[in-house]
Amino acid sequence: MVDGCEMRDAQLARGSSAPKTRARDESTRGALTHDNETMGCAGSKAEPESRYTASAAARPVSREFGGPHSEMASAVAAGRVPGEVLSCSEDRSVALTDWVDGKVLQRWQGHEKGVNCVLHAPLLDGAFSGSRDTTVRQWKVGQPTAVQVLKGHELTVSAIALDDTDAQLCSGSRDSTVRLWDVATGATVSRASVSRNVVTCMAWVPGERLVWQGSEDLRLRLWDVRTWQQPAAVLEGYVYFPLACACDGHYCLTGSNGFDSVGCELRLWDRRSLKEAVHQMDGHEQAVTGVALLGGGAAGSRPRAVSGSRDGNLRLWELDHGRCVGRGSLGDGNGTGVTDLAATSTSTSTSTSTSTSAALEAGQQGAEARRHTSMALLTMALLYMLWLYLLWLYLLRICLPQAQLLVSSTGGALHAMRADGSGLEVVATAVPRED
Repeated sequence: MVDGCEMRDAQLARGSSAPKTRARDESTRGALTHDNETMGCAGSKAEPESRYTASAAARPVSREFGGPHSEMASAVAAGRVPGEVLSCSEDRSVALTDWVDGKVLQRWQGHEKGVNCVLHAPLLDGAFSGSRDTTVRQWKVGQPTAVQVLKGHELTVSAIALDDTDAQLCSGSRDSTVRLWDVATGATVSRASVSRNVVTCMAWVPGERLVWQGSEDLRLRLWDVRTWQQPAAVLEGYVYFPLACACDGHYCLTGSNGFDSVGCELRLWDRRSLKEAVHQMDGHEQAVTGVALLGGGAAGSRPRAVSGSRDGNLRLWELDHGRCVGRGSLGDGNGTGVTDLAATSTSTSTSTSTSTSAALEAGQQGAEARRHTSMALLTMALLYMLWLYLLWLYLLRICLPQAQLLVSSTGGALHAMRADGSGLEVVATAVPRED
């Protein structure tokens, strides 16, 4: 079957052609400043809002370095540790980049067509990606080719999500199916087909057996992986279908497709009460292609959020009242648009924690064998090295600029951004590569 009409690729391509040669994104510069005009980005309640504009005088030059992609960067995800970003592109590559050191750590190739989605697999020291070539591929740091290829979909794989244990992965496609995979064996555990359920986005609820999924049929579905054949809940009411979603605890945030301020809204849902959205937040003029939740993390919390649009505009939202409290822009009006957003890692990775645990176990074993002088000396040396490493991590976190947001764009650039109480600013930019 021909899948040339794929929603996300076709929509992002219209009005924003992605040049292959160093078409740099003009990124957000500097902190956003406050004045007393009305901003006009309405929330779910009609309350007066402040306007935030990017002051040219307050724009420090963000650090730039050569990035991994030569064409549109389709999606972005947090990497193994703070400072790393995973990304995928229409140039058929998947990459791991360190924005702190300003270098590409690894660039994987193997997909036969453009890559639509990517996510981090911390316990497997790698990543998963979904592509227009109908496959899901598993990558491992240090290995140049895919360690596993999951086949079964008939059309574009448009969304993927992974559970907390990296044991199960779900994928959604334009073939109107959703699949649950066993990561260890690569086998399909369950497959569900729903008429017109052309999948646009997915998000696994942290610590739960639940998966949110958006569709072109104007619905948001909640799946329980234990009863995969039918969705546990179906939410309706969209004018244009949800393009992006992010979840945390009981809440799910979606961003909708749309044009000329019709649609283009964010909706915050509480899965404990699904009759209507907690908030509907308007303000974007074009399709909302990425959403990310910032801060919080505890079940039941409603942290701030950031949304990005096809026209390159970003908005910072306060979710308790559904208000827009800041905004920024990636572009200069020449078609640079946001394709995806992701919150950065907020703590050291699982692999680091595993290494720490192993070192402490080694220390305990050495204490038990204290009569062996050589073993005791070795244990002390390991603990000292561990202490130095943890001290280095602590100093790294407090001394370096702390990005909270990762942004991919139609021009191929990747941006690390920081959100404060009043707006957004770029910390670093990986500009498109020249092939």
